[in-house]
Amino acid sequence: MSIVVVTELEYNKAEEIFSTAKDFECIPVSKCEEEIAKTIRSSNASHAIIGVDKYTNLLYQALPRGGVIARFGVGHDGIDKQQATKAGIFCTNTPVVLNESVAEVTITLILAAARKIVTQAANCRAGIWEPVTGIELRNKILTIVGCGPIGRRAAQIAAMGFQMRVIGCEKLDVDLEQMKKRIWIYDYYKGF
Repeated sequence: MSIVVVTELEYNKAEEIFSTAKDFECIPVSKCEEEIAKTIRSSNASHAIIGVDKYTNLLYQALPRGGVIARFGVGHDGIDKQQATKAGIFCTNTPVVLNESVAEVTITLILAAARKIVTQAANCRAGIWEPVTGIELRNKILTIVGCGPIGRRAAQIAAMGFQMRVIGCEKLDVDLEQMKKRIWIYDYYKGF
């Protein structure tokens, strides 16, 4: 059975999956590079799942040749790819794992703007209470530029959750006539 060391924050994000894995054992560990390296060595782990923190030295020395460093999320800026390559360690990420979260944050920001949450929160902290009328999202038009998985999911939440009319476009080139042909509209009742 393979042993995988997982930084605690990432472990907690998907604890049910990590704790019930059948083909490998996941061990949560602090994000401290020294602790990760120590746990890798003591458990004979060959894989590490990490977050956004920068790892500069000990991680690459601890994993065996052919081991894997997987970034929980998109990108892998915190991984020193030169050291990993030199140590024979494979690097990867999990690009779709955050799609739902990013779509939800997008909708949260739209709600915050519509209801003037930031201004109202600052006023409340300052002891000022001035009722402000926000806007309802129902029947409003939301335009989404970039209709990949995240944009489409945000469109679904807006359309199905708030009954907004969603217009989306993909910028595949800069030809405006062609762009007009690529615009789609999400109809709450009919779908895409």
